[in-house]
Amino acid sequence: ANRGSFFQLWQPPYAFGLDALAGRLLRRIGDIGAKRLVIDGLDGLRQAATHPDRTIRFLTALSNELRARNVTTLITDETLKMNGPEIDMRVAGTSALADGLLMLEYVTVASELRRLISVIKGRGTAHALQSREFLLTPKGLEISPDATTAREILSAFESAGGRVNRVPH
Repeated sequence: ANRGSFFQLWQPPYAFGLDALAGRLLRRIGDIGAKRLVIDGLDGLRQAATHPDRTIRFLTALSNELRARNVTTLITDETLKMNGPEIDMRVAGTSALADGLLMLEYVTVASELRRLISVIKGRGTAHALQSREFLLTPKGLEISPDATTAREILSAFESAGGRVNRVPH
């Protein structure tokens, strides 16, 4: 594939089992020589599992194969809830597989949707501990240079009695 090109491989979660999905995915990656992969929705893989308790072992094997092929992978998922430093993930054990975890949060302040991003985990790296505001602009994703706007957003939101919606990626 050309630099900057991409392909989509949508699969209905119930149409194939996990092994068939992985086989199709790995063949397609090999066919085009992909080096980056986004799996948008871990829940789809969870739903495709005939035996849900096998999901984490499947993800471990798939992650190891993708690493062996030098494929950088981004997997999205939604949390059930966040309790302090702990994230309640839909598939137990997934955070142990990840080299990095990002938390995307969105809040509504005075009828305006505001977005925050935080690095929850960065294996082997020092990373910023503060949340930052991020904006979706015509130029792409823009992240505030410091935590000032994030603090202002959260302060205004919490003083209004609001609750933060969290989505880890």
